Amino acid sequence: AQMDSWPQRGNAPTSVWQPGAVIRDDYELTLPKNAPLGVYTIQIGLYLAETQHRLWVLDASGQLQTDHVVLTRIRVGK
Repeated sequence: AQMDSWPQRGNAPTSVWQPGAVIRDDYELTLPKNAPLGVYTIQIGLYLAETQHRLWVLDASGQLQTDHVVLTRIRVGK
């Protein structure tokens, strides 16, 4: 499952974000009924709307790391 959306459904554009600010952005993902049981990774990434290119995540020293952040893992099933 996946979802694309502007931050806070368009109410918190990244152009107004301030360094250190926390922007809460809720999402609901629905797995298909036939999704295999197992462990799923929830991750987030940002991309530039005009080009559809994913933005890089930087570490504390400003070095490029990856294009997403893993938020959590969930187990689906019994």
